[in-house]
Amino acid sequence: QGLTVCETSREISFCGHAILQDDFFIINDATKDPRFSDNPLVTESPGIRFYAGCPIKSKNSRNIGSLCIIDREPRTITTQELAPLADMATLVSNELAKQNQSDAYQALVKEFDAMKRASMIDELTRTWNRAATEKLLTKQLLLSRKKEQSLALFMVDIDDFKNINDAHGHLAGDEALREVVKRMLRVLRENDVVGRWGGEEFL
Repeated sequence: QGLTVCETSREISFCGHAILQDDFFIINDATKDPRFSDNPLVTESPGIRFYAGCPIKSKNSRNIGSLCIIDREPRTITTQELAPLADMATLVSNELAKQNQSDAYQALVKEFDAMKRASMIDELTRTWNRAATEKLLTKQLLLSRKKEQSLALFMVDIDDFKNINDAHGHLAGDEALREVVKRMLRVLRENDVVGRWGGEEFL
């Protein structure tokens, strides 16, 4: 945004240096930096003078890219001014991780047509049923191992659920199950998956 240049080759790019850093990579005046003073991005268009880059990290903390801000005028930048750049780099990292984590979920959705998916949905709670949850869990475990990423697994069990059915009837019990699912979905992320594992158990 703000430059006509959309991409540059790795050989002359500033970002090629930024991606090797653990923290910010900052050039206050490229014309005075021996690494960049004869760089065509400095001597020609777009005439870069100032550069600040922040590495974008994968879930296993490997640098996989960089997010940068550039100016045609030399400048200095404070730690406070760098904070939004770091925040945006973190957002990018999180979005990439979210996409990777949801690959197994997307694969499951694509695998089944509407009729098959209907047979994989728990009628009462509208979550995945146990068969679908087992299939998704297997896929996610394989994907996590392949990408060397961790995953979190929670077993949620409703305490004293039998007492609800005994005291108020099964319709009230069914409503309690639906309410539990609603509350879980409110606090989970888009790529998190909920499946009904048993009567009052959710994975």
